[in-house]
Amino acid sequence: MEDKNIIFDTLSKMPASMLTEEEVVSVEKDLNSEGLKTEDWRAWIGDDPRFSEELITARWETFDKETDNELVYTIYKIAHKHGIDFSGTPSVDEINENDYFIDDESDPDESDTGCDDNSDPDEPDTVCDDNSVPDEPDTCFDEEKWRHEVMTQLKESEIKFDDNYPQAELTSDYRKEDTVLPPMLIENLLFANQKMMVSGASKAGKSFLLIALALALSCGGKWLGLKCRRSKVLYVNLEIEKAFFMRRVTSIAEAMDLPKDTGFLHLPFRGYGINSITQLTDLLLKRHSKDEIDVVIIDPLYKVLWGDENSARDIGDFCKTLDRLSKGLDCAIIYAHHHSKCAQGGKYAMDRASGSGVFARDCDVLLDLIELNAPDVGTTNRTAWRVETLQRELPSLPVFNIWFEAPLHKVDEAGELAGSKIMSASMRNLGQSSKSNTDRQKREALDSAYDSVSKRNEMIHVRMLAAEMGVTDRTVRSYLKQFSDSYANEDGIVSRKTD
Repeated sequence: MEDKNIIFDTLSKMPASMLTEEEVVSVEKDLNSEGLKTEDWRAWIGDDPRFSEELITARWETFDKETDNELVYTIYKIAHKHGIDFSGTPSVDEINENDYFIDDESDPDESDTGCDDNSDPDEPDTVCDDNSVPDEPDTCFDEEKWRHEVMTQLKESEIKFDDNYPQAELTSDYRKEDTVLPPMLIENLLFANQKMMVSGASKAGKSFLLIALALALSCGGKWLGLKCRRSKVLYVNLEIEKAFFMRRVTSIAEAMDLPKDTGFLHLPFRGYGINSITQLTDLLLKRHSKDEIDVVIIDPLYKVLWGDENSARDIGDFCKTLDRLSKGLDCAIIYAHHHSKCAQGGKYAMDRASGSGVFARDCDVLLDLIELNAPDVGTTNRTAWRVETLQRELPSLPVFNIWFEAPLHKVDEAGELAGSKIMSASMRNLGQSSKSNTDRQKREALDSAYDSVSKRNEMIHVRMLAAEMGVTDRTVRSYLKQFSDSYANEDGIVSRKTD
């Protein structure tokens, strides 16, 4: 790596924050062995909180340049591992041995030595061949040979790996009675060690909702009407100033009427340079691997999102790192993500989250909030939301509606939001609010739900209509009784009298 410009070009594309601590130390050794200055190392590290000024100086001085010369090409191995193209060097898949192999026994007159063209014309040309005096310093840099050596080492590093992966198992040995499922953390929603994404529009109160969840898990209480298993929670707060977070926690705990000793672990990381999921994962694994954490909440996800959020490959790698965190701490991961900016009403729940569809398809549970144009919205401090879930291992919960009046989200048990439509962009921008929940709106909601359910089912049950409308069975029965001139309800089986 005699060409330092290539080194600096590679480092500019590979910030320290995206590497593990072990990789950073390897790069440090490589820079030291190549004779770079401590200042170059400090400039690359930047404000990474993992490495103090004292640590950098002390470690730099301990390296032995002679013994560490074997570390040549480490920077390029790491860059290649992270998919970084450096100075036009081809990827391993593009290697052509004929292009990069240098035959040491070839005729020196037929090869390009790459010697310095700026030599003095009055001096004899410098010849680089196998007959050079052993003790004479090498004045030429054969870049082609160097690139061949780099790519050979990269290729070998990809072939050699530690096989720590599970072995193949014969499925005929599986028995139902031997199957032990992990405990359920949130009733009918989330198992231990799963990943759950809470998605919603800006100002849906996602942080309030997640703080309430952390408190409910900590004491084994209820969240959105769902029973929670008592769990040890680590809340990674990347967005809210500590003082305001403290105020939210205390106000939510008071509103939930929780015991004063209810609490969870809080990491106030806003402003501390945690800017990649790799950096966060390495830090949490190092700090909390022995703390028996049951749930890690990351709020919000975009703060540690590196790469292109619309790239399936980048988000796929991102999600794999979340898997590493979940496996390393043996815990569930819950995180908040935002909707894209366009209108969401005509989309399925899994397509509303911003960025690649991999986000919604990777998580085990998706809980999505979309705003409703509901009674009193615009005249009070509360907003209305419809909650939909998508679950990998359990049936999705029936759609239900909630009110958000800071600091709490509350389930609409009274059915006030039945028949409310999803808030349109024009309605939101104009600051309009719907009329009161009139009989006409109730009838329209019931008719619409019946039409939708009847397309998929011959027999229509009250609970099907309730799920479609986002209300309780009791509310549907009330509507059916009110509109008994058009609908019949026989032991929960609903039919239209005009049919």
